[in-house]
Amino acid sequence: MLIVNRNESIQLEMIVSNSLKEILLIVIQKLKFLGKKYVNQSISSKCDWRYKQFYRPVVILLRGIVSQAKKTLVKNGRNTKARMIAKTVDLFRVQGYHATGLNQILQESNAPKGSLYFHFPGGKEELAIAAIQLAGVTESQNMEAALNSNEDVGEAVKALILFLAEGLNSSDFRRGCPVATVAVEASATHDSLRQICEQIYREWFTLIQNRLQKSGFSADLAETWSMLILTSIEGALLLSRTQQSTHPLEAIADHLSQLLTQVSL
Repeated sequence: MLIVNRNESIQLEMIVSNSLKEILLIVIQKLKFLGKKYVNQSISSKCDWRYKQFYRPVVILLRGIVSQAKKTLVKNGRNTKARMIAKTVDLFRVQGYHATGLNQILQESNAPKGSLYFHFPGGKEELAIAAIQLAGVTESQNMEAALNSNEDVGEAVKALILFLAEGLNSSDFRRGCPVATVAVEASATHDSLRQICEQIYREWFTLIQNRLQKSGFSADLAETWSMLILTSIEGALLLSRTQQSTHPLEAIADHLSQLLTQVSL
């Protein structure tokens, strides 16, 4: 540790940029050149004139370096955390919760090994919760856009289902619903994961319910139909992925569209 006065200390570990480290080393060498033992000890207030001339610009320089380093550290930390969460979502879509290991997440997100428990002290479960929340927000936005794409509620629900079918087909049936994969695998053993999955499903349910009520469905009828639509979609996604065919999704899209149009008349 380098102490520049009694109130300020700077740890080299805070300097994340190689160029910033090099600048610090130059400053340290200059201090040594002046014949003072400034490394690992406090700087005496009784300094000769050479130090008094050099001290203030050194402190200003060091403060600037540390300020920039802190900004870089925060930015890099946020980017690392975001990459880990996004990669976890992708892996959950493809291979589920149990098959996704921490080493794979770190490797594929180009994250330092020590960063995972820094950002997620709770380990894999805490990271999984963040990933499921991100997936939930993303899918909610897509769902809301599809449900509002057509004034006819039947056609709107059909648009949503066909959008999901296209996404599954374009991934060669590899990328499923990340919430569903985690819910199936971990609900019985990780209650925190079960709760976050339940919350997201409820949000999706509410989006569909609100859309139906907007089209004139009563509250009770909208609740019943929302449950039917959501469970049909999740079941058809699983069948489509298993059969490697979008037929199950296309089938419920057609039937639900026709039935909803008839009920809403």
